[in-house]
Amino acid sequence: MFRDFLSRLFVLVLIASVFACQAKEVPSPDKPSPARSEPQALVKQTQITPGDTLYQALKRLGLSERQRDLVVQKLSRHLDPRRDVLPGHRLKAGFDSQGQLLFCRYEPDPIEALVVKRNGQGFYVEKERIQADRRLERLQGQVTSSIYQLFKEAGEGRELLMAFVEIFASQIDFNLDVRTGDKIRLLYEKLYLNGRFVGYGRILAAEYRGQIGFFRAYYFRTSQGKTGYFDSLGQEVRSSFLRSPLPYYRLTSRFSRARLHPILKVVRPHEGVDLAAPLGTPVMAVADGRVKYAGWMRGYGRIVILRHPGGYETYYGHLLRFARGIKKGVSVKRKQIIGYVGQSGLATGPHLDYRVKKAGRFLNPLALPFRPAIVLKGSELENFLRRKVYLDYLLNLDEPQFQRVIETKNFLLSG
Repeated sequence: MFRDFLSRLFVLVLIASVFACQAKEVPSPDKPSPARSEPQALVKQTQITPGDTLYQALKRLGLSERQRDLVVQKLSRHLDPRRDVLPGHRLKAGFDSQGQLLFCRYEPDPIEALVVKRNGQGFYVEKERIQADRRLERLQGQVTSSIYQLFKEAGEGRELLMAFVEIFASQIDFNLDVRTGDKIRLLYEKLYLNGRFVGYGRILAAEYRGQIGFFRAYYFRTSQGKTGYFDSLGQEVRSSFLRSPLPYYRLTSRFSRARLHPILKVVRPHEGVDLAAPLGTPVMAVADGRVKYAGWMRGYGRIVILRHPGGYETYYGHLLRFARGIKKGVSVKRKQIIGYVGQSGLATGPHLDYRVKKAGRFLNPLALPFRPAIVLKGSELENFLRRKVYLDYLLNLDEPQFQRVIETKNFLLSG
C-alpha cells in the first residue's frame, strides 16, 4: 500500500513538472512574448532642391560612389535624370548594419515611386503606384510683391511654386524679371487619398504674362515616352542653357563696356554680371559642358570656366570653394553644382561674377536667346496641337482670382 502511494505521488510530481515547463514555454495571453529581434534597416530621406542633381541628392543620403552609380544606372532605364528629376521630388534609402544598400526609393509624387531593391541576384527596379484621386485644379493670380507671396496667398505649397519656376527656368529669371502686376495662370493636379490632400501631381499647362513677355507651356508625352513642356509651336520651353546659375540672387552690376571698378577706381569694361547672394550659395552649371579651368585667376579669385557645345564658354568667378570633383577636363551636366558663392579675388562682398563668351567675345548673359532642346514635328506635333486646344479651353475659363473648381477623371492623364 505504501508502495502504491509512492507510485501515485511520483506520477503527480511528474505531471506537475510537465505543466510547469509548459507554463514557462507558452506565453500568457495577457503578456505576449517579445518578438524575435531582427536587424532593422537604417532609413534616410531627402528631397530634390533647386539646382540639385540626382547624384548629389543620393550623396546626401549617404550612398557611396559605387552605390550612387548603381542607383542612377538602374533608374535611368525609366527616367532621364537630367530632365525628369525636379525640385520637390523625394528620395529614401535603406541600409543594413554594415552600410550595405537595401533599397532606394525615388518618389516623383506621393502616389508613384521607382524603387531600386536588392535580392539574391543583385538589384532590380520595381514600379509602385498607390491608387489616389487626381483633381485637376486651376489657379490664376497677380504678383503684388513676389511670386512666392502669390502662391502663398493662393494657399498652395512651395512644391507647386518650385515646379512652376522650373518650367520657365530657361526663359524667365524669377530673381530679376518679375514685376508687380505680372500675372500667372496654372492648370495642375492635386492628389487625394480618402479625401485627404497628399501632394501635387503634374502641372499640365502654365502661363506667365508680364513686362518681360508672354509665355505658355504645355505638358506633353511623346510616342517614345519622353515628357516635357512645349510652347504653342511645339518647341520645348527648356533650352540647353539656364537663364541663371543661381537659385536666388540680387543683381548688383550689369554688363557694361565702361564701368567704374568699385575697388580699383578705374573705368574699364565689365563684361559680365554680378549676382549677389549669401556666402556659400550653390552655383550651377548653366548647361552641359566640360571644365576648361578651375583655380585662381587674378581679380576673379577662385573661378570655374566651362566649355559648352556651340562654341560657348561660361565663367563663374569669386567662388568661396569648388564643388567636389570639379577640376580641369571633367564633364558637368546642366544644373550640376560646380562651386559656392564667395568673395575671393577683387570683391567687395559675396557675389558671383558670371560671364558668357562665344568666339572669343563676351556677351551679355541676360540678353542671350538659346535654342529649344526639342522641336516636335509630324504626327507628334499634330497630337500635341490637339491636346493644346483642350488645355487652352480649361486654362482660359473665366474665373475669379485663385478659384480652383475643375475636377476630372483620368482622361487627361494619358498624354
